[in-house]
Amino acid sequence: MFSVALGQRPQILPTDSYNRIQRRGINYEKRALRDLIHQYGWGYTVVHGQWLYHDRGFCQPDILVIPDRGPLLVLEVKLTRKGYVEKKLRDVYMPLVASAFPGKEMACGQIYRNGDRSKPDSVDLTYFLSLKPNQYGEVQWS
Repeated sequence: MFSVALGQRPQILPTDSYNRIQRRGINYEKRALRDLIHQYGWGYTVVHGQWLYHDRGFCQPDILVIPDRGPLLVLEVKLTRKGYVEKKLRDVYMPLVASAFPGKEMACGQIYRNGDRSKPDSVDLTYFLSLKPNQYGEVQWS
């Protein structure tokens, strides 16, 4: 198991400077965050960009949804669907988040705008609330 601490942005990182496409991705992420907060309402804590410090460094999941009951959700937001996201969530973020929130069951998912329109599990962000522990889901949301 890891030793994990929650924290602020590491001081060793340079100041953010984004190109046009990266800004579009950040804006999409913020829109998804606002919609999650609006739709989930009471009983859910939605955390954006929480830094996790561990033995080997640090990382930053896009969104954590911490419910009063049910699995904690670790969400990654992308403009275009990425196939590697499930592995990244399961192998990197979920073990670290599990150490930061011991005893909490977890699920994970990807929110994306562009991608294979025949494959998404849902187009509604409330879909993530139906995920069972250790389940992965995808939502194509615009």
